[in-house]
Amino acid sequence: MTIHFNGLDAFGGREVALARPHPLLVGPVSDALERLRMRGRPLSTVREIASLDANRLAGAIVSAASSSSVKESLADVCQALRSAHPTLPVAVSTLMDEDQAVRSLRGVLAPIYGAFDFERIAGLGAYRVATGIRILLITRSDFSHPEELDRALSAFFSKPKPISHT
Repeated sequence: MTIHFNGLDAFGGREVALARPHPLLVGPVSDALERLRMRGRPLSTVREIASLDANRLAGAIVSAASSSSVKESLADVCQALRSAHPTLPVAVSTLMDEDQAVRSLRGVLAPIYGAFDFERIAGLGAYRVATGIRILLITRSDFSHPEELDRALSAFFSKPKPISHT
């Protein structure tokens, strides 16, 4: 018996949208996703978010950096993700340290996702929003621990819902 998740086998074929890619973050994140047999899909514009295939999409990673190849702000990209894919797991990557990132991102994300509390997942900081939306925070120090990064991304993005058994 093969268990299918969202129309795909349980061992691959999943994509993670790099919804606001930053050159310094795309490489390490893409490498980690590749090790997990997922594909990072860099987006060029926020308009692409609405056309992402929800059956292949494991989640999204959004850069909090001030510059990106996507011109829209972190808030605009997160709002587009929330509107198009309301339950999609979202990770925010930043070059800030954790304390600075938490202070900075709380004000940006709260109007979009509501109140959220700090939580730890596989060694990385994560936020679970009261509405059930999950937000993972990936900070500068997390990139220097590839094994922990892999474990956290795997746990965070591999929560598929079985939809059929064959």
